[in-house]
Amino acid sequence: MRQGQSLGDSLEEYKIFPPLVLQMIRVGEKSADLAGSMKEISELYERRMSEGIRRLLSLLEPAVIVSMGVIVGSIMISLLSAIVSMNDIPI
Repeated sequence: MRQGQSLGDSLEEYKIFPPLVLQMIRVGEKSADLAGSMKEISELYERRMSEGIRRLLSLLEPAVIVSMGVIVGSIMISLLSAIVSMNDIPI
């Protein structure tokens, strides 16, 4: 930026940000509303992150339910096998 480049061009050299973000920064610079463009970018990525987390949780929920069922089932089988094996003990 010290050499007179715009913020979007300077950030493009580092290849950290996706093209959409760089384009939104350039548009914000040209329209003199960089803060508004940054706010739109943050809202977009916040929505994407929320949706991704929601999807992950919806996939994780059945796995947790099944694993809890297996754990409870194995505890029940252990207890019942101990009770049944008590009949085999000579008195």
